[in-house]
Amino acid sequence: MKYKHNYQIGLEDVDIKGNATNRALMTMMEDIGGLHSDSVGYGLDSVERTGQAWVVLDWKIEIIKRPHYRDEITAYTWSRNHNIACAYRDFELFDTQGEKLARATSRWVLIDIVKRRPLRLTQELIEKYQGEPQSQAFEEELENMSYPKDFFDTENAVKQRYTVLRRDIDSNMHMHNLAYLDAAGELLPQQIYEEGEKNHIRISYKKEILYGEEITGVYIQHEDRHVVGLTDTNKGVRAIVELW
Repeated sequence: MKYKHNYQIGLEDVDIKGNATNRALMTMMEDIGGLHSDSVGYGLDSVERTGQAWVVLDWKIEIIKRPHYRDEITAYTWSRNHNIACAYRDFELFDTQGEKLARATSRWVLIDIVKRRPLRLTQELIEKYQGEPQSQAFEEELENMSYPKDFFDTENAVKQRYTVLRRDIDSNMHMHNLAYLDAAGELLPQQIYEEGEKNHIRISYKKEILYGEEITGVYIQHEDRHVVGLTDTNKGVRAIVELW
């Protein structure tokens, strides 16, 4: 089953040219995913009852045509595939003429909010979402995203330290997945930033980041991609963001 919801691009969603930002479009996707889960009894409203919450592990997003201020958007999301460990959710955004504006795929785990550990996905749970495995936003599956161990430990990289603040924390009590995109944007060289939003986004969340942690953002241009690694005080990579 594809879940549908309508949105409109507001003032808070656009850049200085009136174009929708990547953050705004990701917010729509995150929101409709939550609404879909609410509709089957596994959304934010159900966390207190179930003790369980969905956590995103990966995003892959392509902006095909960027919408503008006051544009009306129709968003669709659906459960595409799953195994016992994780579930895949896809998204598409359309304008009022039916033209596709963006597409995305993502990978999620269900966690025990007390133990902070992933749970096995039961057949009963999966059936509630009425998945559509034949419908794919992308032809190819999400690939693993990794770099050599010392890739972000280089003197030539642009680095910036950051302490995780209260405003960065979401309902799962860790750094909100959109805050990783914000952090990557702050690391981009000014010239790259002024070129405008990138139309391809890939984010891999390796280990949750909590309130008060000291994180170092590391920017490296690798081939045609702008790569940001968020690392901890032990040089462990907590997340990777690619923009191109």
